Amino acid sequence: MVCRVMVARVMVARVLVGAGLVTCQRRGRHRYYSVAGGEVATALESLGVLTDAAPVSGYRRSRRAEYLAAARFCYDHLAGRLGTGLTDAWVRSG
Repeated sequence: MVCRVMVARVMVARVLVGAGLVTCQRRGRHRYYSVAGGEVATALESLGVLTDAAPVSGYRRSRRAEYLAAARFCYDHLAGRLGTGLTDAWVRSG
């Protein structure tokens, strides 16, 4: 199962990079992906209006909402508590 997930991730990444929606920077054995630009970020944000916010109706859903607050994309950058923590860690490590 894990192998299939990894293959799917690679295939999705290739499609998104090939379509110009995402950029990829290779650094050693790691690859870092980011939204290709402001226009793509705006388009992704616009997709959010297609659905209504789901009301929290239980513990599991409330945890999902909390996870979104912890790590989310805002325009063209990672936001939330995770984004802030990653930025702080990157600044500390140089």
